[in-house]
Amino acid sequence: MASRPVSSHPATATPVSEPAVSLSLFGFTTDGQDGVYGRLLDLVELAEAEGLENVWLPERHFDDFGGFSPNPAVLGAMVAMRTTRLGIRAGSSVLPLHSAVSVAEDWAMVDAASGGRVGIGVAFGWMQRDFVLSDAPHAERRELLRTRIGQLERLWSGEALELEGHSGEKATVRLHPRPVSELRLWQACLGNPDSYYESGRGGRGVLTNLIMQDLDQLAANIERYQQGRVDGGLGRGGEITVLVHAALSDGQASEERNMEALERYMLSTFSSSSEDPASIDPEVWKPRMVAAAERLRDGLSLVGPESEWPAFREKLARLGVTEITCLVDFLPHGEAWTDTVRALGRLRTRSAESHA
Repeated sequence: MASRPVSSHPATATPVSEPAVSLSLFGFTTDGQDGVYGRLLDLVELAEAEGLENVWLPERHFDDFGGFSPNPAVLGAMVAMRTTRLGIRAGSSVLPLHSAVSVAEDWAMVDAASGGRVGIGVAFGWMQRDFVLSDAPHAERRELLRTRIGQLERLWSGEALELEGHSGEKATVRLHPRPVSELRLWQACLGNPDSYYESGRGGRGVLTNLIMQDLDQLAANIERYQQGRVDGGLGRGGEITVLVHAALSDGQASEERNMEALERYMLSTFSSSSEDPASIDPEVWKPRMVAAAERLRDGLSLVGPESEWPAFREKLARLGVTEITCLVDFLPHGEAWTDTVRALGRLRTRSAESHA
């Protein structure tokens, strides 16, 4: 396997504590298989039993890849009924596709049902085809997000909004049911430093990944986020959640299985984001997928032996990352899922014991 040098000191930020360990659901496909939700909820129950902090739920439309969750609030309600402690996170709600009132109502219900365990990540959206669900074009998505974040914040705090419908009728609305918790809000940010700054200045957390950036780039983007917080009068701090792939390797066979699964995941990621998925020839793209998977394996994920995981967690901690949310459902269902989640539980436990 090709090696990729990773700086052992890629950032100057000083962490307050080690990042929390959480679960993400995104890589699972719904290709006609039965029992999708039962398997995912079993995995979530295991994550809670192993002491993981939160579960992050995606919003994806019109595609097999991730298409099990077109409305993360619905899946969040299912999680609420199967768990007692685990935080339930939208990762992320694509606000430009929906009324802020609808998103607030959905998640307020989950918050009330779960006893105040909700947090909401929001995103601009990226797929142009998804905007058949929107009342505005794809080109206006950034301004729409800003407007609807403000509406969501006001509704969640109990404020009334005056809104005008497509019919021209106006109404003053408040949120019912009222949420139990204060609004915890993250913004999905990828490679654009201005998004990090905007999120920091607005007092939101950041939800990001390592597919489009390395650790040095992440460090620079986190610093941009911190500058936004300072310029917004909030001071350094905030929440930095990083999605990483996790797969326990305990020998050559599991290492090969995990890398093959990661290659398939990368192919699904690229093809699902293409305007013409049918044009993606797996054989032509295979070398690029192998390289993409090896890039993540070599210092940008928790794919590999459990002994390597604490060092990677410490690297993220030095950047100021506050939460590592781990994607495991790209793996074959079964022992690969459960063994990896149990190993993540041990990673969390070792950190807790070292700080006791």
